[in-house]
Amino acid sequence: PRVVLLDEPTVGVDPQSRERIYEMLEALRERGTSVLLTTHHLEEAEARCDRIAILDHGRLIASGTLRELVDRTVGVGRVVVLILSRPVHQPVPGFETADGGRRLSARVSDVGADLPVLIARAHAAGCQIEDVEVLRQGLHEVFLHLTGTELRE
Repeated sequence: PRVVLLDEPTVGVDPQSRERIYEMLEALRERGTSVLLTTHHLEEAEARCDRIAILDHGRLIASGTLRELVDRTVGVGRVVVLILSRPVHQPVPGFETADGGRRLSARVSDVGADLPVLIARAHAAGCQIEDVEVLRQGLHEVFLHLTGTELRE
């Protein structure tokens, strides 16, 4: 076929079957078939789709490549999260605190330059770092930015 329309093709599917579906979709794409996929699994859309359209209450509110959507909404920076071995009780400059003081987060534009500075700042504040996460802005953040974070009926 020239076009395949799929509505939530991997909902309720076991991991092996999901991978088989992905393989079949990729084979179709390689043969020049256009695939239109609807999904609420944002990571699936992010990994599998060349172009993304976001609908809210039946209305198209944004469309483009993942990069275009990120650029137009949340920006391409990263979020650095420091997981601490024990909670911090005083604010650490440049960080937001979460998880009862066990997680410090900061938005950065240059991970290589900014990460050492953030780690040094945390150490200077007496923090013991257990782990570090560097998170990129993705479709999840774009979707929440465009539609809001509150629960809906």
